[in-house]
Amino acid sequence: MSLSEETIRLIKATVPALQTYGEQITQTFYTNMFSEHPELFNIFNRTNFNTGRQPRALAQAVLATAQYIDNLGVLKEAVSLIAHKHKSLGVSKEQYPIVGENLLKAIKEVLKEAATDEIINAWKTYYNFLAKIFIDAEESLYQKSESMEGGWRYTKEFVVDKKVKEGSSVTSFYFKPTDGGPVPLHEPGQYIVVSLTLPNDKYVSNRQYSLSDIPNNEYFRISVNRETGNDLPGKISNHLHDHLNVGDKIMLHAPSGNFLLKPTEMPIVFLAAGVGITPLLSMLKYLSMNSPEKEVTLVHSVRHGNLFFYDELMQIKEKMPNFTYLVVCSKQMEIVHHVGRVDEEWVLNNLNLASVFYVCGPIEYMKTVLHILKDKGVDSNDLNYEYFGPFVNV
Repeated sequence: MSLSEETIRLIKATVPALQTYGEQITQTFYTNMFSEHPELFNIFNRTNFNTGRQPRALAQAVLATAQYIDNLGVLKEAVSLIAHKHKSLGVSKEQYPIVGENLLKAIKEVLKEAATDEIINAWKTYYNFLAKIFIDAEESLYQKSESMEGGWRYTKEFVVDKKVKEGSSVTSFYFKPTDGGPVPLHEPGQYIVVSLTLPNDKYVSNRQYSLSDIPNNEYFRISVNRETGNDLPGKISNHLHDHLNVGDKIMLHAPSGNFLLKPTEMPIVFLAAGVGITPLLSMLKYLSMNSPEKEVTLVHSVRHGNLFFYDELMQIKEKMPNFTYLVVCSKQMEIVHHVGRVDEEWVLNNLNLASVFYVCGPIEYMKTVLHILKDKGVDSNDLNYEYFGPFVNV
């Protein structure tokens, strides 16, 4: 299927409107869709919807697809990332028509007379075109998961085998399949989705957590940061910390994600903030087993008194003679290599810019770090990052 020149022209003509009203359109879309199909709350993250993160992320994505309709290759990485997220949540092809119908209604509702029949028909054609791309990509991912030893398509029951406190706010959970079968080998950097229903809640809550250990056939490990405060984002993490114990059963989705190690002869620098170290730790453990001579630097920015995985990292250091581990904290504590922040001066004085970088942490941390690295000439192909939440362009 290809798009006509007229469809491309009409879609590009909506770019100014999407720049102005995009978030209003996506907010209207989600409100209407959940009103008509509340069962979709079993897939979508209600916290991200209520805080506006999901509508904002979708508005960015819709705008990007319109801007690059005649050069979709630019969006290849974003398509892959979103396809992995959809697959990780169990999105099915049957749900795409529901999304399409409500998106077109929202465009019409917000843009009113500006959304002519020609415009709506063009978007209908374009949506169906994009839907097929995602459906095919996601089906390929589902089939890959199913074909792995111990693999599956949607959810599978696991049991908590171990629960280990790593630091003042981080706890690791080890999961094994209740059927006693093998665990599929994930790729270092990938995540799984935990699916559970909280007490007094009629909908399933899904949360993505990076796998924090080396790929193995025995267990999955996630390491969860306890979110504090009275806002909604801490609801699931606190439930896991307080109520999920050894012997409890839980449903998991198969590993997903395209934040992966790339083959390279260059040195590698991992830049992590807080629990953002989890996918990087999996990568680092993999390197320690398969490329122990590799030149690798890990910079971990932490809150005062909340250092975790120190013993594991010291074990890695024994195996990797060219591994450098640096702790950054705004205050002095027992183990710290730099009191302050990862700023431009510190980067220039301490990091080899002729490296491949992997960055993971809160969005503001990543924006700061990536801006410094880009400004100092690091090639975009050597900058890799993972953001915990809806797709955003950092």
